[in-house]
Amino acid sequence: MRATSCNLPDDIRPLFLKLPPEHIVLLKNLLESYEGLAEIRTLDRETGEIVLLALPDTEATLRSVLDSEQPSLAFRYIPTPSSVAADWLLSGAN
Repeated sequence: MRATSCNLPDDIRPLFLKLPPEHIVLLKNLLESYEGLAEIRTLDRETGEIVLLALPDTEATLRSVLDSEQPSLAFRYIPTPSSVAADWLLSGAN
């Protein structure tokens, strides 16, 4: 899903996901193996809300990787969560 209330440059594509909290580290390790594909930020570690920050030219590849790993990571795409307000990068707080 595309963010609607984030303070990010237009060329950053946030993808909000919710997954079992114990799978966050698995996703982080997976993304690290694809250097430069996306950055991961944990918004709420207790509920498993995260955001992946991708560039326009990596978004399609990121979605493809995510879709192939969905059964093992058990994530779902979510709308922009309220936990965004607590993240200094996404909320624009200094």
